[in-house]
Amino acid sequence: MIGPEKGRPYWNPYVAGAALGAAVTISFAAGHYFGASRVFATVARWLRDRDVKLDFWMSWEVLGLLVGGGLGSILAGRFGTGGGFGGGKRVAAAFIGGALVMLGSRFAAGCTSGLAVTGGIRMSVGAYVFMGAMFLGGFAAAAALRRLWS
Repeated sequence: MIGPEKGRPYWNPYVAGAALGAAVTISFAAGHYFGASRVFATVARWLRDRDVKLDFWMSWEVLGLLVGGGLGSILAGRFGTGGGFGGGKRVAAAFIGGALVMLGSRFAAGCTSGLAVTGGIRMSVGAYVFMGAMFLGGFAAAAALRRLWS
């Protein structure tokens, strides 16, 4: 297991999983599905046409992700790009990977969090098949690209 380069230790994965489970359960009980890909398409449409309202629950979900992620990194002493970040190659690979995931989520009309997390809580067989394929693909890509991360 890879340890932290700086700052405090990472969250216990069981605590993080329980927190995610609680958030998804609250969202599901409120009648909403967990996911974020629609927000980016809606913001792009708003920037182009201004005929879309940005005040919908998923906008608040993404804002919470940004604030929570930033707060978590500050509290863990890992905010910023210093230390063992890995330089320009890692940033370029992360940007390209993120762009490919976003493109794929638009083609699929949904994102990984919407399918895996919400589909998992709904006991969808497709969600579990997808999660397995996603993890296998992630492990394969990490092994193939390991040189970029060091």
